[in-house]
Amino acid sequence: MSHFANQTYFLIDVKTKRDKGDFNINPFVSDQEDLLGLDQNFKNSFFFNRGLQRFSFVYSFLNLRKKSIFSFGDQDVNLKTHQFQFIHKLGKFWLMDLGAAINYNSSSSDSFLNRNYDLNNLDLNPKISYLYNQNTRLELFYNFKDKANQILDMETLQMHIVGSNFQYASKQSFSVNANASFYFNEFEGNSNWGYSPTFYFAPDKYYGPLNTLKQFIDACHQRGIAVILDIVLNHSWGPSPFVRLYNEGDYSKPTAENPWYNIDSPNPVYSWGYDFDHESPETKKLVDRINKFWLTEYNVDGFRFDFTKGFTNTPGDGGGYDNSRIAILKRMADKIWDVKEFVARHYHVIIQLKHD
Repeated sequence: MSHFANQTYFLIDVKTKRDKGDFNINPFVSDQEDLLGLDQNFKNSFFFNRGLQRFSFVYSFLNLRKKSIFSFGDQDVNLKTHQFQFIHKLGKFWLMDLGAAINYNSSSSDSFLNRNYDLNNLDLNPKISYLYNQNTRLELFYNFKDKANQILDMETLQMHIVGSNFQYASKQSFSVNANASFYFNEFEGNSNWGYSPTFYFAPDKYYGPLNTLKQFIDACHQRGIAVILDIVLNHSWGPSPFVRLYNEGDYSKPTAENPWYNIDSPNPVYSWGYDFDHESPETKKLVDRINKFWLTEYNVDGFRFDFTKGFTNTPGDGGGYDNSRIAILKRMADKIWDVKEFVARHYHVIIQLKHD
């Protein structure tokens, strides 16, 4: 039995203007002046050990062209992609999956020159999975994207995503799917673990456009995977507008008039940035708005709140039993579970108490 296989797919759809009784059924011969539309799709995949998970390899080449003629001008879109995937099972429980893609994507239109682009893309997707059994697996993944526009403003984008997936399904039709990725909301700088929160209603530009994030979350939901947002509501940093509205000037600490922050943190051991006053009515309103925004605008399935032992004004390191903190967290969770837009969905609330 051969270890090699090849699969080829080709589709072409040509629309041309007919002149009187002329009729041409050959899609490869057409006058560019009579061309009304072109949709061309070619894909070839070469396989080694297909489906065996033993040094399995697939290389795919994809070539797409779509040309559309509009009343205001034409648009020509081209995409060429080289895709690589290597899968190998290590022993009984570990599965290695290495993916990569090189893309060349361009769009040109004489009518909208400022919207033209010519992108070079690199995408790396290594993943390691622990297969406990047929129904249970844990995956750790890393995704690196590098995009560079070769024309106009020469825009560039680099994106790093690190996360994990957990999947469990029982014989009683009970299943659990969850995805955990690092912070999305805007923070100071670019390369950051997300512990410097600044703008709570905006994904950081380093992670790509907001619609791309929405597409990622929708794709997870289509596969039965929950998306849990890891978020920091213990503190903010200087550029936050909520800090700068009432502070001592520039990026200094908040003043007594600031309705959201403590002047000084009540926790002398673990303290970063400017500490939220979680007992303030205005802070409670802000926290509820932030949580509702991510639930309804991006459809995340819940939150993991970082360093929740800082959600208190009780002096100390946050390590002891604290009734006020428990009340604050319970109120936050109740507000999340009361979101009416998606009352049929079940939201998850995860808290982190221990710091070290």
